[in-house]
Formats: sequence, structure tokens, C-alpha cells
Amino acid sequence: MLKTHMLATSAEGRPIHAYELENESPAILIVGGMHGDEPQSAFVADRIVELLQTRIGDMMHEHLIVVPQLNPDGLERGSRKNSREVDINRNFPTANWSQNEPDDAYYGGPSAGSEPETQLILELIRRHGPRRILTVHCIDGERQCVNFDGPAEALARAMAKENGYEVRSDIGHATPGSLGTWAGYERQIPTVTLELPADETDEKCWQDNRDAVMSFIQAAIE
Repeated sequence: MLKTHMLATSAEGRPIHAYELENESPAILIVGGMHGDEPQSAFVADRIVELLQTRIGDMMHEHLIVVPQLNPDGLERGSRKNSREVDINRNFPTANWSQNEPDDAYYGGPSAGSEPETQLILELIRRHGPRRILTVHCIDGERQCVNFDGPAEALARAMAKENGYEVRSDIGHATPGSLGTWAGYERQIPTVTLELPADETDEKCWQDNRDAVMSFIQAAIE
């Protein structure tokens, strides 16, 4: 049975939910909607939840946790940042965390790990010790790709066989304070960032990546 947990409410009072298919095995964590100006990422993560509901019988041996809309305030406003004007994916307490200026698009926050959304993900990882992590994002300029951090190249290549995206070990620019750096590189949790094309429709992103997501969930690769 797929269980729904309200993990927290946002600064503006919107609920942040997780959907969990429980099992005693180590979890697979999937996160969408980290940046509010990437609505396709939340749509795809929501569709993952719907898929799990229809295919529970195929995945009873898996422990899955999906957080489809980590940044509901940003999604409501179409803003990359959260309601405190912090880029969540620059706020994780990595060795290379950088604050930047508050008006910077990639502002890392007043301190590393300062944001409630960041703390929520850190607590999920601490509590469940996931064996792999998938985060769903968007990118412009026809640069869609399957980006991997840490020991996740085989997972990324398996996904790329399904969606035809380029496999990349970096996104082409520095990402201090990112979840991929914190979990993938620094803690060696296989972490994949699926970068969807920002100029495609929600539904096209899902149709092009449905099988890629399933390959990530069901992969025997670690």
C-alpha cells in the first residue's frame, strides 16, 4: 500500500508530502519540484506517484519514497527559490557550500542547511539511508541529460538507454551546496539528476521518461 505522509508545511503554509511504498529494504528516494520555475519536474514526480499506485504489485519488494513537490511556495510563484529567496539546491551543507549574495539566482542561504526544505531531505536521508537517489529538474537550451554524482554512472546509462539523453558527470557549471554533491560525491550514495528539457510540455517529459524512471527504480545496479 502506498502511504501518504505530510512531512511539513512550507513557510507560506503549503503541505509538503511524501508518498511511501514500505518495505524492509533500504529506500529509493525520488525528489521533484525543488526549483519552482521547473514545473515539469513536479509534474513528472507526481506521475511517478500515480504509476506506483497502479503498479504496486510489480514493486512490492521495493522501498520507495517520493517527494514530488519539495518547494510548493516556489512552484506557486514560478520562482526558482523558496519563499525565503534561497536556492534549495545550493543550500545543502557540502564542503564547497557558498553563500553568494541574496539577490543572486543561486543564493545558498544565510548558512548551509538553513532551509526547512533542505532539512526535510537531510532528515529523510538520515532516517532511511537510501541506497540511491533520483532528483528531477529541468534545463534549457536543449541540454537535457542524465547527470550522475558519485557511484551512479551505470544507473545513469541505464536510464539514458530509455530516454536517449546524454549521460554527463557534470552539468557544465559549478553546483556548490547541491544535493548531488552532498549525497553523491561526499557520501557516495548513487545519485542521479534527471534534467528534463524546459521547453517541452509536462506530458511529453513524462512520456519520454516513464521507462527511464522505471529502469532507475527496478535496476539491479547499485
